[in-house]
Amino acid sequence: MPITRAVIQLKALEIARELNITGFKASLGWCRRMMRRNGLALRRRTSLAQHLPSDFGEKLLSFQRFVINLRKKHSYPLDQIGNADQTPVYFDMPTSVTVNRKGEKSMLVKSTGNEKSRVTVMLTCLADGSKLPPYVILKHKTVPKHPMPAGIIVRAQEKGWMETELVVDWLKVVWGARYGGLS
Repeated sequence: MPITRAVIQLKALEIARELNITGFKASLGWCRRMMRRNGLALRRRTSLAQHLPSDFGEKLLSFQRFVINLRKKHSYPLDQIGNADQTPVYFDMPTSVTVNRKGEKSMLVKSTGNEKSRVTVMLTCLADGSKLPPYVILKHKTVPKHPMPAGIIVRAQEKGWMETELVVDWLKVVWGARYGGLS
């Protein structure tokens, strides 16, 4: 597991208790100085990122104007305008920062092995600020029998992906169920 400053502080407090050292606080300042004395530094996991196109801001403003003009032209109420997006939610999200010796070129971070296990969640908000129930897609053939948390809709799909059938279901049970839905 990644080592964070909080982990170091907790371990230092534990050791101080074992050694009957009173008054030791393991403050953030103490942790920083201890790391400096021992040649330790915070290391960030690196990854590649995509660059946004140079005209991204211009396209964003153009789309925003387009939507605003449509709303004015047709007098759409704000609770009838929505934005939905699917996002993966991973069961194990290892931190991207750990403590390691200064100058080390790489670091080994132990994990649970579940970094790739995930569900897909469709999140939706309306232009009036309200939020619709999360639509969770499990990577299963069928929805498990045990009770699910209230306030969410749970479905199953073998790969855990949103597909045409599930989009139609989402339209009925989430989008259509709100006030003024698919009436």
